[in-house]
Amino acid sequence: MEPLVREFAYPVESSATEVNNINKKAIPGTGSSETLFGGDTEDLTQLPKMDIADLEHIDFVRQFKLVHSSPTNFGLSPISIVTIPPYMKDLLDDHQLATNGAPTNKALVKCRVEIVILITLAHIKHHSHSRAMKLLDVQFDCEIHLAWKINRKNFNLSGTVDYSLWDGKPSECVTNTVVVKTETTACLQRGMYQCLTYMGVPDTSIFGIATDGFEWIVIRIRPDGHYATKSYQWATESVEIVSMLYMIFNHAVGIKVSTSHKKWKRLMSSSSSDKSDEKAPWRKRK
Repeated sequence: MEPLVREFAYPVESSATEVNNINKKAIPGTGSSETLFGGDTEDLTQLPKMDIADLEHIDFVRQFKLVHSSPTNFGLSPISIVTIPPYMKDLLDDHQLATNGAPTNKALVKCRVEIVILITLAHIKHHSHSRAMKLLDVQFDCEIHLAWKINRKNFNLSGTVDYSLWDGKPSECVTNTVVVKTETTACLQRGMYQCLTYMGVPDTSIFGIATDGFEWIVIRIRPDGHYATKSYQWATESVEIVSMLYMIFNHAVGIKVSTSHKKWKRLMSSSSSDKSDEKAPWRKRK
C-alpha cells in the first residue's frame, strides 16, 4: 500500500510506493511540472531507479549521518497552544459521519489529513499580517530524485512527497517541511523513516510528519544531524497537533533561503516542447 505522507519539511511516505511511473503534478497556474533532484540531472536520468520505500531505514540514517535523540525542547510551550478552528472540527465530524464503516484506504486518509493541514494554514493566513506567511502554500505530490550509492553502484533514488510547503514563485520554491501519509498505523514507522529520507539534509533544521490522520508522528532534524520524534493522537491531542502545525508554518516563513549544501533540488520543466532548465533550492537554512 502506498502510505500517505506530507513533507512539511517535514515527512514522508511509507510502505511501498509506485515511483517508477509517477505522474508529475502540474503546479497551479503555471502549466508546468516539477521534480526534485539531487546531484547532476543528466547523470540521474542515466541511472537505474530505486524506490525510496525499498530502502532499509538503517541505510538512509547512516547515509545522512543522522543520530536519534530524545525530544528535548521539542514539545510545545503553554504560550504556543492555539485554539482549533471550530469549522475544522465540524468538517472532521461530517467526514467521520459520512465515511463511518468505510474501509481505510489512501483516499480516505488523504481527505482527513488535508482537512487538518489546509484549514490550519488557511486560518493562519486569514489572521496574519505577515507578507511571508501570505506567500506560504501547500503543494501536492512532489516527485524527488537523489543520486544514491549502494554496494559501489549508483542509483536514481526516487519517491513522492505527499505534501510540502513552498513560498514565492514556483520557480523559487523552497521548503523546510515534508508530510507523508500512511493508510494504517502499522505503516507509520515505515512512513517515519521514509520521511527522514526526504528530510535528510542535516545542514538545516527541518520538520517532517508521518500520519494516518489519527496518529501524527512529528519529526525534527536539527542542524547538527540529530533527529527527534514525537507522537500525537488526534483523539486526545488534537490541540497539540494543530499547535505543532502552527509552529511549523511559522518556522517555515522565518528561515532564510540558502542555496549551499543542498542534496535535493527542484527542476522546473515546461509541459510544452520548450524545456526550462531553471532550478531552485528545495530547502531553507536558518
